[in-house]
Amino acid sequence: MSLSVRAKILILCISCTLAALVLQTLFFQYSASSIVYRQEEEASQKSLEHMQDELYIWIKSYENNLIKIYNQTELIRDLDADLPPEEIHRRYDRIAYDMALTVFDPAQNVNALYIYTMKQGLVSYYRSANTPRFNYPEDIYQDPYQDNTEAVTSYVQSDRRVMLVSSYFNTSREKDVVRFVLKIYANNVTKKIGFLVCDVDSGSFSRIMEKYVYSDRQLVWLQPTGDRPPVSFGNPNARDTRLYQSLISGKTILGGNSPGARKIGDSVLFQVPQRKYDLPAYSLTPQYLLQESQALLRRNMLIIALIVVTVAIVSATLLTRSLTTPLSRIVRSLQQIKGGATDVRLAGLKRDEIGSLGQTINEMLDRIQALIAEEYKVTLLLKQAEYKALQAQVNPHFLYNSLEAMRDVAATQQCHTVAAMCQALSNLFRYSIDMKDPLATVEEEILHIKNYTYVMNVRTHNGVELELRIQDELLQERVPRLSLQPLVENSFTHGLKNKRGSKKVVITGAIQDGGIVLSVSDNGVGMDADEINRQLQTGPSETLDKSSSVGLGNIHARTRLLFGEKFGVVVRSFPGEGSTVTLVVPRAGHGAVAP
Repeated sequence: MSLSVRAKILILCISCTLAALVLQTLFFQYSASSIVYRQEEEASQKSLEHMQDELYIWIKSYENNLIKIYNQTELIRDLDADLPPEEIHRRYDRIAYDMALTVFDPAQNVNALYIYTMKQGLVSYYRSANTPRFNYPEDIYQDPYQDNTEAVTSYVQSDRRVMLVSSYFNTSREKDVVRFVLKIYANNVTKKIGFLVCDVDSGSFSRIMEKYVYSDRQLVWLQPTGDRPPVSFGNPNARDTRLYQSLISGKTILGGNSPGARKIGDSVLFQVPQRKYDLPAYSLTPQYLLQESQALLRRNMLIIALIVVTVAIVSATLLTRSLTTPLSRIVRSLQQIKGGATDVRLAGLKRDEIGSLGQTINEMLDRIQALIAEEYKVTLLLKQAEYKALQAQVNPHFLYNSLEAMRDVAATQQCHTVAAMCQALSNLFRYSIDMKDPLATVEEEILHIKNYTYVMNVRTHNGVELELRIQDELLQERVPRLSLQPLVENSFTHGLKNKRGSKKVVITGAIQDGGIVLSVSDNGVGMDADEINRQLQTGPSETLDKSSSVGLGNIHARTRLLFGEKFGVVVRSFPGEGSTVTLVVPRAGHGAVAP
């Protein structure tokens, strides 16, 4: 039989392992594979968005510098006055030179700066170099087609206020040059009086774009709507190069100004618009780049599958030998327990998981027996506590009805003291008989104590002063019913009985560490607190047996039965210095109340 179980476990382990691997492979093929591909697409899209964010900051720095043209108030005034271009050029021919050298940072690589009137009259210009190798036009309108002035003219004549980003191909440098165009407005901010043209080196743009390109087979470029691309980066294959030429020439329509991705042939085109400027970014990525992670995952899965199957076979073979014998012993013992032999316990347990299981079963059986006995004992103790509480009562309905009648007679006969005492006694008895709920609010307990103190003062002529120091937030908290009055009675009976001079009982209450702490203190003769605390620390049944009335022991036992052994009554007293009896109970919702 042992061999049969071992074989079953071995077959089960191998079957489960193979089934899990097959399911995982199918799941990856139909779900995880597409998830990985979408994640790669999202990563590429996010990379393009981050690139656009950094480019926006870089372009914005150029615009901020160009706006400083408004610091030239005399130039703005003369442009607004529409002076002849020759006169304006004579007055301000060096202003572009000064701006290029003082306003712009050298890292911004300004190649040329031009200031024009609205009639394309050149006011001033600056060129960073004028050599055969580094040559920039003196006036962009000298060769409009070569310098791509069509986009500039269209922008200047339009109502667009956002700075234009364009470009042209510099033949002497054989390189694209990025161009910014910003309109100049008069003080009324509606009249156009001129425009600035700023040509900058595209190298800084390429360096920013390079940080976000993860493969040289990926092609990334910037291209304003209806314009040529000012910057491109990448080393694509011949097929993607032809597709790129088709895209930038307009033969294949680019997808508007909204971000997204779409498949074109064997590649994926990603597009992200610029935050402010008309300068969308595009990325042409071969699909096989996005699928590299999938292929790597497939290879890893095959390797993992082989390793898992090998380990499963070896582990199952070894483990089954140590599992069958103790399992059979546990099964036999459990069958005996099922038959009613509750005293049977599992023996011969080892220090392993099965041994721990057997030990747990033994502990569970011990606990079940203990709980059964404890449940029976607690039930008896609760019944006994209720009986002792009821013993302290008299026939209530007859008594408080009689007291009400006596109060009415006393009031009629102008015996106010007798009437008040009858009223207080009636309230005492009425409160005592209401045992439907084992709990009452602190406010109800305090009212009960006031009635009790009044009756005792009238009866004994003691003149005991009652002082209350209860937090308002504590009044609606719930405590065991008839729990505070016995503590006050203890002060009257033991602490203040033989006390001479002023007599005082102070009741304090506060919330501490999530529990309710209620203390009754007196300035009486004191008592043997150690002996009383020792008696209170005995079990609930012994405490109830020793208390013949609803006194300290009874309150302590009832509190522990209701809330647990960490709650109850504590006495602190020194002979001749008075006594303090403290009741500690949990707040509502912080302790379990016995049914």
